[in-house]
Amino acid sequence: MLMSFFQRPLSVYLAAANGIKGKSQITGEDLNREVLESVTRSTAATGNEASARITKRRRQKPITINLKGDPVKRGYAEDEHQPEAVLADLTRIYARVRNDERN
Repeated sequence: MLMSFFQRPLSVYLAAANGIKGKSQITGEDLNREVLESVTRSTAATGNEASARITKRRRQKPITINLKGDPVKRGYAEDEHQPEAVLADLTRIYARVRNDERN
């Protein structure tokens, strides 16, 4: 639903202006999370880029979160690793990323 209010008009505007790339920005004290999530999902589904600068708590510095994210990379020596340890490590990393914890 929100795609019809947000992405489609911006796409038409960009095309009409013969643009290649565009940017939209909103700010507010307590933005509607459901709306932001819906627009983000729509943006991700179309392969477009998106980022957000958020402040989780008062007096906290804003952090930038990119839609594409920052990949977590780990290397394991095939002849030296223990599968149980690798699985435990990856499970811990997944839980940290899923809960949006920073290093």
